[in-house]
Amino acid sequence: MGEFSEQFNSLSSQEKHDLFLEASFHYFVTKVPVIIDGKPFDLKRHAYQEQILKDLHPDQTYQKAAQMGASLIEIMECLWLARYKFPHGILYLIPTKTDVIDFSKKKFSKVVEENPCFQDWIRDTDTTGLKRVGKSFILFRGMKSAVGLKVQDVDMIVYDEIEEASQLAIDLAEKRTDHSNFKWRRRLSVPSDYDVGINSYFQNTDERHWMLKCKACNAWHCLEEEFPEFLHDLGGRVVRSCTKCGKELDPQIGEWVAKKPQITNMRGYQITQLWSDFVDPGVILHNYTTTKDMAGFYNNTLGIPYTDVSARVTIEQVLALCSQELMLEDDEGPCMMGVDPGKIHYLVIGKKLSETKIKVIRLGIVHDMENSFGEKVSGWDMIGRIVKKFNVSCCVIDGRPFIDDCRGLAEKFAGKIFLYFHSEGQKGISLWRDKDWTVNINACEAMDASHTFLRDGKVEMPRRSQLIETFAKHCHNVGRKLEEDEETGDRRYYWKKLGEDHFRRAFNLMVLASERTGIARKKKHKKNVFYQTGYNEQVCGYGG
Repeated sequence: MGEFSEQFNSLSSQEKHDLFLEASFHYFVTKVPVIIDGKPFDLKRHAYQEQILKDLHPDQTYQKAAQMGASLIEIMECLWLARYKFPHGILYLIPTKTDVIDFSKKKFSKVVEENPCFQDWIRDTDTTGLKRVGKSFILFRGMKSAVGLKVQDVDMIVYDEIEEASQLAIDLAEKRTDHSNFKWRRRLSVPSDYDVGINSYFQNTDERHWMLKCKACNAWHCLEEEFPEFLHDLGGRVVRSCTKCGKELDPQIGEWVAKKPQITNMRGYQITQLWSDFVDPGVILHNYTTTKDMAGFYNNTLGIPYTDVSARVTIEQVLALCSQELMLEDDEGPCMMGVDPGKIHYLVIGKKLSETKIKVIRLGIVHDMENSFGEKVSGWDMIGRIVKKFNVSCCVIDGRPFIDDCRGLAEKFAGKIFLYFHSEGQKGISLWRDKDWTVNINACEAMDASHTFLRDGKVEMPRRSQLIETFAKHCHNVGRKLEEDEETGDRRYYWKKLGEDHFRRAFNLMVLASERTGIARKKKHKKNVFYQTGYNEQVCGYGG
C-alpha cells in the first residue's frame, strides 16, 4: 500500500485526474460533472441509472421504453471508453444513414458542445460519421447498408435500435471485433414482439428489473409484472401503490434484481416509464385505458414486447378447473403422459374420462439427481420409472432437440413412448408410426385441439397448489396469432410463445397421447389414495 501511495503522490494533478476518470465511468459522469441541457448530470431523480453507470460488463442489453435516457448514457460511455480504454475504437450503429446524420449532429454534438472536457478529447479532423477521440475513434454507421458496415476492426459495437437491423447487417457488424481483445457489446432498443429483435437478446441475459421497495411494509414490487394493478386513483391523483399494504411507492427507492442470476456472460436491463419520476402515472393509466394502439403503448411506454393474439386462456380460467383432490403418487391406469424435455423435463400425466373430457392427475418436473444412496439417476431414467409407476399406456415426448435420448427411451418402452415431430404441411388427423415410434401432426392443429379442452372446461385439475399455479401461468403464456406473408399474401395461424410455456407444451402432448389411451374405468378407491403432496425430490426428482 505504501508503494502505491508513493507512486500516486508522484503523479501530477492532471495524471491523478486522468487516473480517476479511467477508474470509474460513474465517477467521471457525476464528479466532473458532465453537463446535460445546461445542468450537471443528476441522479436524484434517476436512481435507476446509478447502477447502470457503474456497470462495465462487456455485454449489455437494454430492453427499454422510449425517452428514458439510454442513448444519452451510451454516448457518454462511448466517449469515455474511446478516451481511456479502447485503442481500436467503437462502431456505433443507427438504423439509417439519415438517422446517422441527425444523431451525430444533434444528440452527439450537443453533448460535446456542452462539455469542455469532451471538446478537448475530440480532434479537429472529425466528420459526421467519424469522431476521433484522443488516439481512438467512434464510427457512426447506418444498419441498412452493407457497404457502411465494412469498416476496420473495432473493440466495441453499439446497436442503437437493433429492432431496425437485419440479420445480415448484424452478421457483418459482428465480424468487426474478430481481432479485438475486448469484443464488447451494447444493444438498446424499444421492443416490438416476443422472441425477435431486442427481446431475443434480452431473454439470453440475466434479465435485471428495477424492483421498488415499499417504505411501509418492505414488500418488493416489479411494476412491469404488476401493471396495471398497482395504479390507484386517489380522487384525481393517480399513484403507484404497494399491492400489499396500499401505501404509495417511491420510484427512487429500489434496486436492480436479476431474474436469471445464474447467467453471468450477458447483462440485461429492463427499462420502463412505469417508474420514471418524470412521467405522471395518471397519464400512463389514461393512455392505457384509451389507446387504440395497444402494441405501441406496451412497447414505448412499458418497454416490453406485445403480441396481438387470440385464443389465449387466462390464469383464472385454468385455476377454475381445480378440484379438491390432491395429485396422485401412482395409478393403475390406463394413463397418458406428455413430456416437454430439456435440462429439466416438464411432464403432465392424465386419464381419459371420456372422448371429450380429461383428468390431470399429476404434474412433474424431472431432472438429473442423486438418490438417497448417492447414486446418480438421469432425468430420462426417471421418466421411465414414472411410466411404470402410473401404468402409462401412451407417452408423447417432443422429439427435438434430444432425439437420441428420446429414441433410447422409446426403444425401452416399445409401443408406449412416441416421439412428436410437427409437420406444417400436414393437415387433419395425426400420423402415428409404430415402426419408428413417432407421431406427426400440424403444430397449430395440435395446439388448437388441446386449447379446446382448456377453453371449454373439459379438463379436471387437482387441488390448487404452487405447481398448479405455475401450470396455469404456462397455459396463459401462449396465444394464437395470424401471420401474413408479405410477398405472397398467404395467411396462416400459429401459436406464439409469450413467456415460459413448458407445462402447456407437455399438456398439448398429453392430449395427443389420449388418442392412443383407453377410457379409464371408474373404480372404488381405497382409503388414502390421494396421498399428501410433496414427493421427496431427492428420491423421485419431481415435486408436488
